[in-house]
Amino acid sequence: MKGLLTVFKKEVRENLRDRKAVFNSILLGPILFPLIFIGLAWFGTSKQIERAEQVLEVPVVGSQHAPNLVGFLEQQGVVIQPAPEDPEGMVRSQEVPVVVRIPEKFGEQWTSGEPAVIEVIADPSRRESETPMRRIRSLLQAYGGQIGAMRLQLRGVSPNVATAIMVKDVDLSTPKSRGLLLMIFLPYMLMITAFTGGMHLAMDSTAGEKERKSLEPLLINPVPRWQIMCGKMLATVVFAFSSLTLTLISFRFALPYMPTGSLGIDLTLDLQT
Repeated sequence: MKGLLTVFKKEVRENLRDRKAVFNSILLGPILFPLIFIGLAWFGTSKQIERAEQVLEVPVVGSQHAPNLVGFLEQQGVVIQPAPEDPEGMVRSQEVPVVVRIPEKFGEQWTSGEPAVIEVIADPSRRESETPMRRIRSLLQAYGGQIGAMRLQLRGVSPNVATAIMVKDVDLSTPKSRGLLLMIFLPYMLMITAFTGGMHLAMDSTAGEKERKSLEPLLINPVPRWQIMCGKMLATVVFAFSSLTLTLISFRFALPYMPTGSLGIDLTLDLQT
């Protein structure tokens, strides 16, 4: 076992002398991963708030077929844009996130009391289209519900008759429980940190020694091969766990800078959570 400890001390000493090895093995993960995570959280939150608060500009094709609907949208703060020649092409080319098209049969269907079809042209695979599409759909549904209620009242029927069931969501989640969902990423992040922490030393203790031509002199020493191998592996594990520990500590100090208020979460976890 003395040979194992000697090899272990040798590997640790040599890598601690190498500033590049120390940075790549021990400091890179603790510095980089918290910055990336917090930066992505702030960026995603700011973009989501920006999309929710910005003025909704929607090109409308066939606005002359439903002037009352267009007026309702304008009253809700929607800026109606001129009708494009190729709505699908504009959405595919990402010129606009969503386009509303009112078919020519809208007036006929509206007059006959049938459900009037309105097309919402969007690409749900684009993240920037989610908020505008959701906002315009909710406005159209609100307008449809308002008109439907007025039609029932004109016929002397209470609008509540059309609502046979009202579903009420009871949210039992807490900011701390939602914070736990955010921490699902942590095991994967820790595995990557441990891997990157020991990867440089593992490569240096094998290919690096062979490149420096110091592997052969090490092997001719009167030390069993398994002790040499275990000493190198033990040094790699120590560097990996050192990087892992420093990453946990850095996350502990970095998490208070997360936009928890905007996300509606609480990351101050305790044993009772």
